[in-house]
Amino acid sequence: MHVKLFVFLFVTFFLNSCSNSTIQDEEELPINPDQKTYIKVNNIYHDMNYHHVFNIIKSGDVFYIYGEFGVPNSINYISIAFTNEGQIFNFKYTISSYQGFMDYYCYRNYPSNFFNVDIVNLDLDSNKIKVRLRGFLYDQADNLNSFERIEVDMFFNETFTVSNPPQNFLTNIRHVNCTGQHCFNYCNAKINNRLWTARHDYSNGVFTSEDPYKIEIKFTPNTPTGIYDFNNSATVNCIKFYKFNVNTLNFEEFQVSGVLDLNYKEFHGGISNSFFGNFQLTATNPNNPNEVIQITDGKYRSFNPY
Repeated sequence: MHVKLFVFLFVTFFLNSCSNSTIQDEEELPINPDQKTYIKVNNIYHDMNYHHVFNIIKSGDVFYIYGEFGVPNSINYISIAFTNEGQIFNFKYTISSYQGFMDYYCYRNYPSNFFNVDIVNLDLDSNKIKVRLRGFLYDQADNLNSFERIEVDMFFNETFTVSNPPQNFLTNIRHVNCTGQHCFNYCNAKINNRLWTARHDYSNGVFTSEDPYKIEIKFTPNTPTGIYDFNNSATVNCIKFYKFNVNTLNFEEFQVSGVLDLNYKEFHGGISNSFFGNFQLTATNPNNPNEVIQITDGKYRSFNPY
């Protein structure tokens, strides 16, 4: 009897010890339990005790994060932009060292598909945000097979300021080959009745956003103001519409028909002009006629240097 009781007590004690040990292990290995801001690059944590300054601004439906961090002789810089729905459209990470500077970017074609943004908590009353950003950055923004890439994992638990009126702090809708106030362009529309806002203008009248769509506005320097009907065969005074294919990594052109209104031109010297107006069109996937996209309430300012 005593032997049986001893065995029972021993087994009970052993099981309890194992159970308590397991719980302790789980408690000792939490993931960021204090939810502190951290930055990890290629699985290596940066020392946040030496120097770090971050500014987060909410402007309209967009959050901008920019700042610097690092150790002596190696200060790194970031500029990030994502929507309040957690869709990224800009990430630039600059590494500085005694050798100089190296820039890395998120993939610029349909960027929200290739980089993860998780807004863990957003408190609009106290202006606080907890957000985690994870993914790859490339030395060539348009090439997933870039010679160099880095993997980042960043968590921010910070307060933010609200810009009123909203501003575009990263100026990433500036025409890339232009300087001056006339280089700030815009292209807004409703795509299938959902508001679409261009975030980038990489070339003449070519606008993209965080999603797979691309809108191209095509004029010649001598195009007069007026209303232009267009279809898929038009090459100027028209709109071209594309959707990014994540399998082929190419923008696929849709068949289009619509109306382009050029109601104002702004002359900048030589043959450089800014075009202002409105548009609407219907776009159909040539490989899937059932995919029909309605683009309405379009409004644009497009700079053309030649």
